[in-house]
Amino acid sequence: VGWSVFGDSLGLAVFLVALVLAAGTWQVGLFITDTYAVANGLVNLAGGHFTVDRIHYSLTLGSQPGLHVVDGRLYARNYGQAVAALPVYYTLEGLTAVARLELVLAAAWSLLVLAAARQVGVVLGRRRPFQFAGSLAALALFGASVTLASPVEADMAGLVALQALSVVAAGVVALALYRLCGRVADRRAGVVAAVGVVV
Repeated sequence: VGWSVFGDSLGLAVFLVALVLAAGTWQVGLFITDTYAVANGLVNLAGGHFTVDRIHYSLTLGSQPGLHVVDGRLYARNYGQAVAALPVYYTLEGLTAVARLELVLAAAWSLLVLAAARQVGVVLGRRRPFQFAGSLAALALFGASVTLASPVEADMAGLVALQALSVVAAGVVALALYRLCGRVADRRAGVVAAVGVVV
């Protein structure tokens, strides 16, 4: 199943490196007003309500941009994105029961760095050196993240789930371009296209 998705070991490396790079530029926050509506829809959906009964993230007091009123009930937009983010949200909820959210994110990014380094080593036929270097880099990044990371409150899990879904989408786009260009031209062209789209 894995190779039907990634194509080959290089495809998996492209996907993991794209995730590492996208996550490396990630900043948790609300940057456009539509995010409030989708994040509120996700949190209410996770609580078992299709309607937005509780405003969890608020830009203004009262009405929220992007919410729609139908028969006196508030509805969010982009329920597809909210449903896709539900597994991430539930995972974050479980993990934040034992650790702070910024530590969970730091650990996830460090593990991604390790996985990407190992897979690049597999592709280049030098798995052990890359795995060792990746382990050192992951430990250093985790230590730096723990030391320097700004606190992220656990109630931001809905927003983080949506943003994590966007990071995965960046990896999927890179992988899709790699596979498409690999079929049209060759794997080298696929890697160039994937790197270009991530950058």
